[in-house]
Amino acid sequence: MASTSSNEFELIGPRGDEKHQFGSDTTLSCHLSPEISAAAMEIRWFKGMDCICLYKNRQVTEGKGYEGRVNLFTHELQRGNVSLQIRDCTESDRGYYLCHVTNGDLTEELTVRVWKIPPSRDYLGTLTWGCICPRIPVPFIHWTNPFPVCGKPRTAVSLDCQPY
Repeated sequence: MASTSSNEFELIGPRGDEKHQFGSDTTLSCHLSPEISAAAMEIRWFKGMDCICLYKNRQVTEGKGYEGRVNLFTHELQRGNVSLQIRDCTESDRGYYLCHVTNGDLTEELTVRVWKIPPSRDYLGTLTWGCICPRIPVPFIHWTNPFPVCGKPRTAVSLDCQPY
């Protein structure tokens, strides 16, 4: 079995794509294997060509447009956790992110894909459908549940048909 020098590592990411809901926080999972300290390493997170978070010389710099929205878990760097949290996700946060970790002359990279998921069951909103109907009188369907479910009102649905 070959021995591993103290600066050799690989990056391990999520098993699949990271999912998020708009307005929620999401964590881009990434950690070192073996579990060695990343506190003295240089860590860069990119979206496209833009560096959105830089950890260098034990200082964190947030990229333009991401100020106050990104968080590197610096208290977990000792355990090799180089994951990045993005606060208040928006449509523009969907896409591919690159984690770039350098220790001396060794650099490892890992790509994480973020995509959205549908709103939760507790999503509050209204959905209206329309149709063309050959019958007269024109049917009209309206449903709403004013009773709270899990503390939030349910979505109201209506269907309005017009004769052709």
